[in-house]
Amino acid sequence: MNSPLSFGSLARKATACGAVLLASAAHAQFYSVTDLTALVANSEGGSASGINANGAVVGNYSVGGVTQGFVYQGGVIQAVGPAGALPSKINLSGQIVGNIYDFSQPVPTQGYLLNGGTFTNLSMQPGAQKGTYAADINNAGLVSGGVYTQANLSGVHYLAGLYNGTSWTTIGTLKGDTDSAAAAMNNLGEVVGYSATISTQRGFIYSGGVMSQLESLIPQGAATPSAINDAGMVAGSAEVSTGGQHAVYWEGGTIHDLGTLGGTGSIANGINLAGDIVGDADILAGNQGHAFIDRAGVMLDLNSLLVGPSGFSYLQEAFAINDAGMIVGDGVMADGSVHAFLLSPVPEPSQWAMLLVSIPLVGVVATRRRKIANQR
Repeated sequence: MNSPLSFGSLARKATACGAVLLASAAHAQFYSVTDLTALVANSEGGSASGINANGAVVGNYSVGGVTQGFVYQGGVIQAVGPAGALPSKINLSGQIVGNIYDFSQPVPTQGYLLNGGTFTNLSMQPGAQKGTYAADINNAGLVSGGVYTQANLSGVHYLAGLYNGTSWTTIGTLKGDTDSAAAAMNNLGEVVGYSATISTQRGFIYSGGVMSQLESLIPQGAATPSAINDAGMVAGSAEVSTGGQHAVYWEGGTIHDLGTLGGTGSIANGINLAGDIVGDADILAGNQGHAFIDRAGVMLDLNSLLVGPSGFSYLQEAFAINDAGMIVGDGVMADGSVHAFLLSPVPEPSQWAMLLVSIPLVGVVATRRRKIANQR
């Protein structure tokens, strides 16, 4: 008689367990949460905006009403740049771009680059240009952003541009438009953003020196790309027929509506090489915005994927995701304050792979031992 833990039973259980784990891994990844704002003494709030391939995070926090940029890596958080200089993104080398804000104005007044402790003001282009902004930086150190084209920043006009380490080069607009803004770029130098007039806004991709329009969900509807991966997939948002906006992605020139979490609207902010998309979407209850991840066309509320207590009332926005699946954004605390978060996959993707590989091996070993036992 076979015992409950006979080799045959073990093999069958291992195979069944492997099937369950494979199905689970294919549909949902779970995450541990790090409250980055809580790592700063007396911090009143904060947000995380970017993460690189090594897991270094940039964002900002506020202490005593003063907003300060930070970088977090390996469990350590430290201030970077002067007060009011807020980071946007960080590349593989640790170069950081962001913007120096004048909160008396409606837009950032100057972009900056932080490289190995050296803070560089990305000064305005000579002539008519009156200011700059920095949106993203790729691993080659090329900065995407833009320049403002008039001194009065109320009713500002602007053009998307690239900064190569010494000067800005504007990349123009779509035909018939007056303004453009770059939102992100990939490591191939492709740039996405929007081109606009006073009454229209169209998404664009700039590749090989050519700016091309990205389609919208409805005729004449607004489209706002936010991120692009190295495969050329673009994530962002687009106007829907009800007048709101939905998170979308573009692939091969075709737009895809990601929908919502039951509410009326959603926005996509980040995308990794695997095509995983993060952002925020309204839930049905109260139309409250929750951070989401969309993987293979399935949108999931990140609040439902957390392991253990998070300390947050809810995660409200996800801004970026790296190729390891680590996600940054911000969430709401019990007292109503907003804190920066880092989500880390649990278990790590490599551990999943090892686990799933080991399960069939258990079955093989068990079967082999059973055959040897039967030969005795």
